Amino acid sequence: MASTTSQTGQTSQTGQISQTDFAAAAARGSDERDGHTITGNTTTTTRRQQMTGSTNDESLTIDVDDDGVIIVHGDIDMAGGPVLEAAMLRREDLDRDVTTGAQPLVIDLDDVSFIDSSGLRSLLGASRRARGRGTDVVLRRVGPEVARLLDITGTTSQFVIGSHRG
Repeated sequence: MASTTSQTGQTSQTGQISQTDFAAAAARGSDERDGHTITGNTTTTTRRQQMTGSTNDESLTIDVDDDGVIIVHGDIDMAGGPVLEAAMLRREDLDRDVTTGAQPLVIDLDDVSFIDSSGLRSLLGASRRARGRGTDVVLRRVGPEVARLLDITGTTSQFVIGSHRG
């Protein structure tokens, strides 16, 4: 059964979630063990999880596929950064629970058209945590928008670039 909560207060199955709750959940990571996730807009299904954060007409959507790859769609900005952060923390928690060895965190950025410093902060935080566990963050299908930001900031070496958008 899917449940949805919107930032405008439209609620189904999960109760109303305020922006304060959203920010707090993103800061600590989301907990889905009860089948619900605290994010801006949330849909939880048994096979795929989708998280959305939005401001005005811009949004970020994150899917987690069956292999645990985080697939990002849209802009990673001030509004989307916490949504991405929550998805990465959730994936890291699941990997700790089900594996004995450190697994790389794979993030597919094929559909990312914009990333700002808050998005970079989220990615760098995940990289720092991964290195602490003895593994890496793999950025897959990196577009020119993300590659340019990593190059300008000198942070490309903090990630394994699995592939470029082509």
